Amino acid sequence: MDPQQFVPALTERIPYDLGAVDLRAITTDDEHNAAGSYAYPPGPRNARQAIAFWLSCPVPDGVMRSVGAAHTRLMRERQEEANQVLARGALMPGARQRRVAAESLLDRVRFIDRRNLRSVIRIAKLCEYAGDLPEGEQERVYACVFVLDTGEALTPVDLVEVYDLTAIWSAFEDNRERRDQAQYEAIVETRNIWARSVSSSSPLRPY
Repeated sequence: MDPQQFVPALTERIPYDLGAVDLRAITTDDEHNAAGSYAYPPGPRNARQAIAFWLSCPVPDGVMRSVGAAHTRLMRERQEEANQVLARGALMPGARQRRVAAESLLDRVRFIDRRNLRSVIRIAKLCEYAGDLPEGEQERVYACVFVLDTGEALTPVDLVEVYDLTAIWSAFEDNRERRDQAQYEAIVETRNIWARSVSSSSPLRPY
């Protein structure tokens, strides 16, 4: 649907005979996006819809803490590794190769500015999400340049590569969803145990 055109109420967009209701045709991209969440995003439609969703989707605080901590830890480990390489002896054989190796490690040390963290998470998730778009729409997303709050300009693919986010991809999971699921499963299991216990002790149980 053209967002510039007047959009009638959803009820009016549903065919009167109800023969076929094409959700892609009757819901706008904004309506489609409104039903999604960080853990359960809506199905990808096109580049504009995908970008709009991930730029507006709330990022859970737990994910912010997880990604920030995991990335800082990764970068500090690389710094320490580079320092250890240099400390093995500048005058020993292979010193030049060690220095080159250390510099290569340090080149990969790039901390995420706190001001950019939320945007980095959103764009990284967009990069993953765009993989399910039609090929032409994928390329539109991957070619789009995003300017972060600090003025740094990167495409989604460059952002993931520059910050080496694939190395900490598990940190992007919303653990709150997993905890909720685990709690739900525990409640169901408790109820099942209780139901079996009541059933086995019931005087009405057939013998």
